[in-house]
Amino acid sequence: MTTRLTLALAFAGMAVCCSTAGAQQAPSVSGSFGYCAPPAPPPCASTEETFGKQTTLDACNVEFRRYINAVLAYRTCVNRELTRFIEAANAASDRFSCRSAGRAKCK
Repeated sequence: MTTRLTLALAFAGMAVCCSTAGAQQAPSVSGSFGYCAPPAPPPCASTEETFGKQTTLDACNVEFRRYINAVLAYRTCVNRELTRFIEAANAASDRFSCRSAGRAKCK
């Protein structure tokens, strides 16, 4: 039980760490886990030209709404992958504990 909680906390920390990582470098995880690419804010949000005309401001607003939707999708992806990773780690921990206890048949 303690090992499971420790694993959950460790992977939660990894999610915080890796959710701010650059889009070019995927975290090294093995197995069938996916990589969630973090979205980048639209460049128009930080350029002066955007705020000079209503048309450019409106266009950037559309891009920014897409960015917010991408952030929400990214959060969903990270949460899904974190849950899968914790479940896999807990299953491995359970198998290890079972085998360590001398049992031959373990899940």
